[in-house]
Amino acid sequence: MTTWLWAQPDPERARDTLFRVVGASAQRPGRGPVLPAPDERVGWPERRPVQPGGTAEEERAARARGARAFTLWRDPEGREALAHVVTLAASRRDGAEYEVRGAPGETLGVIRREPGSLWRLRRARWSVRQLDRGAAPATARKGLLRSWFLWLPSRPFQLLLTAFTMGEYAGAEPPRRLRFREPAEKGAGRSGRVVLDFRGGREDLQVVAGGWDRRVTAALLLLLHSWESPLGRSGGHRSFV
Repeated sequence: MTTWLWAQPDPERARDTLFRVVGASAQRPGRGPVLPAPDERVGWPERRPVQPGGTAEEERAARARGARAFTLWRDPEGREALAHVVTLAASRRDGAEYEVRGAPGETLGVIRREPGSLWRLRRARWSVRQLDRGAAPATARKGLLRSWFLWLPSRPFQLLLTAFTMGEYAGAEPPRRLRFREPAEKGAGRSGRVVLDFRGGREDLQVVAGGWDRRVTAALLLLLHSWESPLGRSGGHRSFV
């Protein structure tokens, strides 16, 4: 059964470190802020230091390289952990790799991001591998090709408009949709089936195929939210981790 995951600030906990909540529903949430109903709430993420014991400057530098760390709690008080996300490796050149662990510490899955390059016409690549779904990861490239073909020719005009408005106009958000596909079976064509679908703008993750651990897909959603676009904007969403 198809499920949608999304994340929103929790107005009831606006002054707490657990001020956001991840929801899941069989119906796609509407546009704009939609607070999950009590029975739709998956967990509350809490950011963790990526450089424990380090200075604030070291923490910022590590996050700029792509490091992330957070805990997903079952309850808004943070009494029972659902999952932990840690960074295995992070660099500006090679990308970042994250591990999703269960509350006891066992590995549930691995998520990887490889950076793209606007000038080299290379899209960022994401992959997610859940251990109990097999060895092959589901992979996605940032943005649909047809969307890039529309966005790239308009980029010079966007830059001119940005200069004309003295930076008031940052430009149109580049394509951000990510359609995660599993490897195609032999004889089934070049593209495998879509199993996960993230839509920038709506900022939700559609779980198309069954068998996915809710902890892994929630971690993927939050990591996707944590990455800004090449324009340096957050695409209308808040980074929760």
